[in-house]
Amino acid sequence: RSLPNWTDLQAQKILHQRRRPLRREETTEEESPEDIRQRNMREAEILASNLGEGGINAHEILSDVGQLKGLAQLQESMEWFSSSILMFASELPRSIASSPSILVTSEGIPAMPESTVNSLLQLGQEFEELANTCLLVLHLEYVFEGLGHLIAKILISSAQYLDKIDEPGIQKMCRNIFALQQTLTNITMAREIALDHARHYFELFYLTPEEILSGVMEKGAEFSELEYMNAFQLLHRSQVDPDYGAINVHLGRLSDILGEVGVTV
Repeated sequence: RSLPNWTDLQAQKILHQRRRPLRREETTEEESPEDIRQRNMREAEILASNLGEGGINAHEILSDVGQLKGLAQLQESMEWFSSSILMFASELPRSIASSPSILVTSEGIPAMPESTVNSLLQLGQEFEELANTCLLVLHLEYVFEGLGHLIAKILISSAQYLDKIDEPGIQKMCRNIFALQQTLTNITMAREIALDHARHYFELFYLTPEEILSGVMEKGAEFSELEYMNAFQLLHRSQVDPDYGAINVHLGRLSDILGEVGVTV
């Protein structure tokens, strides 16, 4: 539940539940596209890390549309039920423990013991928690807005697991990334720029380590230091006659250059 998009959704939900105009000090500026991109990137890193650790198994993924629809209906019902209970309990008159008489309101509703009202409030919160759990599962299944960032992160991270790569392999990866980009564009109706980032990463393998380092010095870092390190190591593994001393030199120069230009990715 620490996913950036999830916490943002919960914050919006709280503001919606207030149902009153915000005071000046409470108003917030609308998120810029860059803010959304950064949030999606952070979420993609978290999810990719979970995938890398084997945190999500096949049986944990819901692929049946009927099940997802049922889960959505359950979430909606639980949210309505919890809000109804909380509203009902908050409006109940409460009896005074020291008073032996039973108070009755003008509407004919007897005052309820404090413990009974608190039990109802607790019950409403439990149903709200159940609704949130359903919504969280749906969020993980339908994370289309950040799906491009997640796929890009997984593709870039996959470089560390490749034994070697050659020019036909690079071309195949770039074609596959383009096909994924087209498919996602048809779903989201927006160009998935994050996959351009993944394609640029695999295009690095057309270059030599020296050319990559020169590009970082001239244009700045496009990828993280770890991603550059994985690229250098894959280029090294792909050599017919690997120079084991050169890889350490390249990694050392990379660290020095990134320390000078700064990593903004």
